[in-house]
Amino acid sequence: MKINLQKTAVYQLSVLLLCILLSACNSTEIEDGKVYYVSWNEGSGKVKTLIEGADADTYEKLSDSYYAIDKSHVFYQSVMLDGADPNSFKPIGEDYGKDARSVYRYAEKIPGADPASFKLLPDKPYAKDRNDYYFEAKPLQVNDMNSFRLLASENMYDYRAKDKTHYYIESKKFLLADYESFTLLRNGFALDTVNVYRLDSIVVGADPQTFKVLSDEWAKDRSACYYYGKAIAGIDVSSFEALGASYAKDKNNVYFNYWIMEGADPATIKVNTTTFVAKDRSGCYRDGQKIDCKGLWD
Repeated sequence: MKINLQKTAVYQLSVLLLCILLSACNSTEIEDGKVYYVSWNEGSGKVKTLIEGADADTYEKLSDSYYAIDKSHVFYQSVMLDGADPNSFKPIGEDYGKDARSVYRYAEKIPGADPASFKLLPDKPYAKDRNDYYFEAKPLQVNDMNSFRLLASENMYDYRAKDKTHYYIESKKFLLADYESFTLLRNGFALDTVNVYRLDSIVVGADPQTFKVLSDEWAKDRSACYYYGKAIAGIDVSSFEALGASYAKDKNNVYFNYWIMEGADPATIKVNTTTFVAKDRSGCYRDGQKIDCKGLWD
């Protein structure tokens, strides 16, 4: 019995992995005149969900997508699309579709989207039509279509764009000062010739000519150091260094986050960014607090 259980577990795991890799285990089944959407998950295995309102005699899955139609309705997986027309509906990739009147992402109608000109952009999850750009199912209400540009980022999940008057973070837009010079930096920062920005806010007082991002937490310019975009008073800018793992130092102090670590020695401080442990001549620190070095630092 133990061997059989092991074989069964291996078989189920193999099937699950195959489903994930091939996306082939999401399907439909018809039983007793009812249509079911079939999916798999790690905890429950095979899951069957009744597709409410589906007509078993005319139900048809549309190729290369998660959409299906019957004589009266359109479905995304197990969800009926409100008001969608099965006679004119066409998928746009796996997760977008349109009929003669509307455009959909998943089962959600995209407000104002024009089905005749709507198309997905290579840089997902953006799309456009003749009137606007869209992030996922949200219209951006772009001020100037001709100057709209997607901005490249080191972070593949950092979705930002700009037009001549605004910059956009996902589906939200914010005023910018200078379109031509507006450039993305690391860790949510951007700048133009007038301002430094962090996410949706201007970094007050920051100098775009000398501004540099130092780490996940820290940045500096010629006159100040900034912790997540907030200027921290009392730091010696010229000697300031970000050490990683939330530690930093200047010639006078060692900092954890932006708090001074009383008694820590900036001349000898070192940080292990793998273990998040720091050490100076007097001992070790974790989360800015003194700890026993035993077994933590070779």
